[in-house]
Amino acid sequence: MLNKLKAILQSWKNWTETDTGKMTLVWLRRLFLILILAYLFYQIYEIGFAEVIAALPRIPAYYVIFLIAYLLLPFSELLIYRTILPIPAKEGFLAFLRKKILNTDVIGYSGEAYLFVWMKDTLAVKTKKIFQAIKDNTIISSIASTFTAIVLMTVFAMTGTVDFLSFIPPYVATLILGLLIALLLGLFIFGNRLISMSKAAAFKIYSIHQIRLIFVFGLEVFNWSLVVPEVSWSIWFTFLAVKIIASRIPFLPSQDVLFVAVGIEFSKHLAVSSAAIGGVFLAGNILSKIISVVFFSAMGLSKLKKPSLETPVIEEK
Repeated sequence: MLNKLKAILQSWKNWTETDTGKMTLVWLRRLFLILILAYLFYQIYEIGFAEVIAALPRIPAYYVIFLIAYLLLPFSELLIYRTILPIPAKEGFLAFLRKKILNTDVIGYSGEAYLFVWMKDTLAVKTKKIFQAIKDNTIISSIASTFTAIVLMTVFAMTGTVDFLSFIPPYVATLILGLLIALLLGLFIFGNRLISMSKAAAFKIYSIHQIRLIFVFGLEVFNWSLVVPEVSWSIWFTFLAVKIIASRIPFLPSQDVLFVAVGIEFSKHLAVSSAAIGGVFLAGNILSKIISVVFFSAMGLSKLKKPSLETPVIEEK
């Protein structure tokens, strides 16, 4: 089986070194860029361009905070991966920005697939080490976010900040909490065996993820309350809990779109204005799409001006 795989990889390498293979790869990259941009524009079209303008907040501070929260993930991942691999700062940040856009606006973990290809093409590092770095970071990130979800939901419930049972049946709440705990335990038990880096390195990466999560969640809740101050913080924490739960669903296309829909539906069961809740969530969703379109277009067009015909070397394992 391994020999057959090596033969396939060698055949692929030989083809990509031909003129036809090089040009095909260039046009495939261009097609991929066009498809992503078309999909992002379609999402904005589905929301409605008139609604896009009407839903955007009029508070300048909202946009500054939103952009900071948006960029925290690619910035933190750049810090993380630079402790493992020789990643250039500028190109690396743009790569992690693309990864975020793909995961958020296309489908979960499509960003990791892109990152693997980008690192293979860019870094003078063995494929195995790249795969291990992405795998380790994904596992540690999952542990951090799942642990944060459980802690926050437990604190919300125990302090009465969020009354989950008012909008979630007891058996559903128990099932969700049980699944989260099972996922966390599974990550702790099997993650230890799967992670290839040292415990010290893993703890350092976990700490960066944990700090980033706290900052992002805090900025999101503060931004929501900034736009609709008449809604109590307990309500915003309720929606934060809903968003955390939605974010734990793997391979889900456009998680933020699901959150907007679920948020509006839950607002009908709370003593708040569904229009106000829907407006602030829709604004965040729209702004995220606009930022993704702008960033992805700018990065894609800059690459298309000087298409690379170089192909990666397929290494013998």
